[in-house]
Amino acid sequence: MEKQVYTDYKKEFRATYGCYTLSITRGEYASMTLSMIAEEMSDEKMMCIARDVCMEMYQRYGDELALLERYRKTSRGMTDEEIRKADKMDETESELIEKFAQNDGMRYWEDLDDDEYETLKSLIEKETA
Repeated sequence: MEKQVYTDYKKEFRATYGCYTLSITRGEYASMTLSMIAEEMSDEKMMCIARDVCMEMYQRYGDELALLERYRKTSRGMTDEEIRKADKMDETESELIEKFAQNDGMRYWEDLDDDEYETLKSLIEKETA
């Protein structure tokens, strides 16, 4: 049986908790410094990652996440301290997006051996053709 791959790179997986909303896509994992293989993750797994990250961020920062939302719209009018805090939250979010993906089984392209790499690349190319 051929392995299932998912190549909808723009599909958003959105989760909201309190004042905070997180949206991730498979394409974001492909464009990371160390690319991850989001093509192996079902929509359900991608949604789980989004929910897990969202909940963890809210547990860590609570209603302070409104600052991050504000920062992403415009940092105009924000103090240096608020900007530093929002930057730290943004950095934490990126780390959690990667961590929870790993926890759910997402792998890095660089960890594949040559045969596995070629097989997976071929499946993805066939799916996107």
